[in-house]
Amino acid sequence: MSLYKSRLHSCICTMDDQVVDAAKAPHRLGRRQRVFALREWIRATYDGVRTGEARVLDVAGGRGDLSWLLCNVDGVDAVIIDPRPTDHRSLLKSVSWLSSHQVEAKERAMPDSPNYQPLAELMPVITANERCAPRHLRAFLDQSFVDAISGHGDTVWSSFWVGAKARALSLVSHGAASHDAPPGPLDISSPAEALAAVEKATLLIGFHPDQATEACIDLAIHLKVPFAVCPCCVFPAEFPDRILPDGRRVAKYPEFIEYLRMKHPMIRLAELPFSGIHRHQIDPDLAAVSPAARSTVLYTLPEDMAST
Repeated sequence: MSLYKSRLHSCICTMDDQVVDAAKAPHRLGRRQRVFALREWIRATYDGVRTGEARVLDVAGGRGDLSWLLCNVDGVDAVIIDPRPTDHRSLLKSVSWLSSHQVEAKERAMPDSPNYQPLAELMPVITANERCAPRHLRAFLDQSFVDAISGHGDTVWSSFWVGAKARALSLVSHGAASHDAPPGPLDISSPAEALAAVEKATLLIGFHPDQATEACIDLAIHLKVPFAVCPCCVFPAEFPDRILPDGRRVAKYPEFIEYLRMKHPMIRLAELPFSGIHRHQIDPDLAAVSPAARSTVLYTLPEDMAST
């Protein structure tokens, strides 16, 4: 069992709507390692990822490292939704180095090694398979995106997609939220292909998707597919209409978690083992959540969505 898998076994998990600390794990993972820990958690949680049968939408997937790993290690069809170009150059550089330094790669693949590198542990699978890249929807996932998907008509979607793609490209060209990589060859341009990529999804993932957090959950509920979302920033000024049943505006992280959980009765909680983020305690009615907690995962399983 890898170091990541052993740490994941000791992370906080959910039972009967209570958060239980299973093993008081002393080790937490650094920023550059988080994508590997997230992938392990996804594999442990969703059978379709382990079997390679899942169709994943990686919401606000940024450079696309998670989707690249899902494609090249797990054989999963992953599609990134993000207005920015994907950029796999850093990851591919590491793969190339490990491929040409097999002695060092073997040593770094050992979980007990001081130079342990999770990518090195995955190299046997990566080198055995034909290399692939995830497809990419250059768009913002927001409420207008969800409304267009639920609009029940190719004309509605086609009109929306043309505008959404132009909006994304325009903002990126003006320096808003751009990576410095050029557009990838697997960018989806066709409205029909874009719609099919969304409607055929079997799992939505959102890791710190910022403004797309709520829309990610709403889209999954509309599609009746499971989701795993790790919320980050609340953006109360951008979403002033988020109101809790007792009249409070959603302005802080604990309130955001409470608000999001009201969207579906079967939403579960887990916590990923990330360093620099304090473990939090959540009481049965979610009255208290540490504002420093940014490793919380709100998620559902396929059986949770079957009856919605």
